[in-house]
Amino acid sequence: DEFAILLPGTDELGCSEVAGRVRATVCEFEVGGIPASASLGKASCPPCDTLAEALRVADERLYADKAARPRRDP
Repeated sequence: DEFAILLPGTDELGCSEVAGRVRATVCEFEVGGIPASASLGKASCPPCDTLAEALRVADERLYADKAARPRRDP
């Protein structure tokens, strides 16, 4: 599943801090003995000029993060 968190008035550093807390919280859980994980992508306006551009950039970064993380098969 994918979802977006919009943080009006939050700069890139604040966005990174929130992303880190989201990832840490998700990773506290496990289902059937399998640890949960989260891949995240983030973008901010500026430098993105529009919400559509920010979502596109975040989506690209999400897939880059997924590719960089080792898969945990049961």
